Amino acid sequence: MFSQLEMERAFLGGLLVSNGSGTSLVDAGDFTMPAHRAALAAIVEHGCDAPGFSAHVGTGGASLYAGLLADSCTRDNIRPFGEMLRRQRQLRDIRAAAIALAERSGSSLADPAELAREAIERFRSLEPIAGNDTLGGLKSIGEVMAMADLMGVAPEVRTLIPELDHHAHISGGTLNIIAARPGGGKSAMMLDWSVSAARQGHQVLFFSLEMTLKDVRHRLWAMFPSGPTAVAELPLFIQEPFAKRPTVGHLVAFSAEFCRAMRDRPTLVVVDYAQIVAPNRYWQTRRDQVGEVVRELKGMAMSLDVPVLAGAQLSRSVEQRGPNARPQLSDLKEAGELEEVSDLVCLLHRPRMDSTEVMLNIAKNRHGPGHFTSRLTFQPDRARFVPAANESEDRTW
Repeated sequence: MFSQLEMERAFLGGLLVSNGSGTSLVDAGDFTMPAHRAALAAIVEHGCDAPGFSAHVGTGGASLYAGLLADSCTRDNIRPFGEMLRRQRQLRDIRAAAIALAERSGSSLADPAELAREAIERFRSLEPIAGNDTLGGLKSIGEVMAMADLMGVAPEVRTLIPELDHHAHISGGTLNIIAARPGGGKSAMMLDWSVSAARQGHQVLFFSLEMTLKDVRHRLWAMFPSGPTAVAELPLFIQEPFAKRPTVGHLVAFSAEFCRAMRDRPTLVVVDYAQIVAPNRYWQTRRDQVGEVVRELKGMAMSLDVPVLAGAQLSRSVEQRGPNARPQLSDLKEAGELEEVSDLVCLLHRPRMDSTEVMLNIAKNRHGPGHFTSRLTFQPDRARFVPAANESEDRTW
């Protein structure tokens, strides 16, 4: 993720290295720094000539020119940076309009009908990101290949389960589901994978919607019997519920702000669990409600370029098929979008609830082979899962 200042400097530097090609992508209002507005005007009026640029900008023009060149994006990335600047401007306009309406609504004399009409007019007047260009989302293969240079390649999250790490790719833009019956261990597995990711260098934002902070602390304590020091040093951030049933919009906004403020390392977002989260608006059926939540989580993964790990519950149908039945995709409670949108679906199953043997069935794997099973052993004293073949090993930590 880039800061606003970094986006502005990269774009202006890109204009300089491309001899001004791309000035039509933005206007002065897309920039927050007065010096950057002046730099854009200098490029439009005087081209990319250093003396003309410096004379137009005035004091500090020469150093600004050199700094923009040093921070410039490539020619191929000018358009993506321009689009990001336009998008950020629209988001600023939306925030400003929302704040103004919120302040007016605080008055006891405010007329709700009038505020509603004003809200419609304010947001209707906001310029669409893509304008009237019906081909606004069209990208050439060259632009697609250049995105790796623009955004960088984030490392994948390793679960330390060999088969899963070999065949699956828990990386930016993916929505990954761990599903189980109540008490089947999905929360423990999500926390286990979160700790593994944190030890690999990811910062982890863990929305604990089912467990209290006290529960999380006890489980982490069990994972690290050597003491709390090892836990405290992990880049693992626990967000307890800020509402009894938070909306997915709140989770997305919080995650976006977290990624913006903590952009120094790759991020993993964990939601425990998806069916607790409320949709942003009313739907008549639970299937539709869960569907909106799942779509929003997938959209967040793609827009923030982070992997999202979410828990889900399985329905009772797996139990009704007999003691030897294994769960399948259709057993996902309020399924539908959960099956379609997710990139990876892991179904956690205990053949016997009084046993430590656990079967992890990979029911869907968008980026590799699916329908394979890993045999695991649950260590209740340490709240961890280990491959059954390597039960005695410490899995590197």
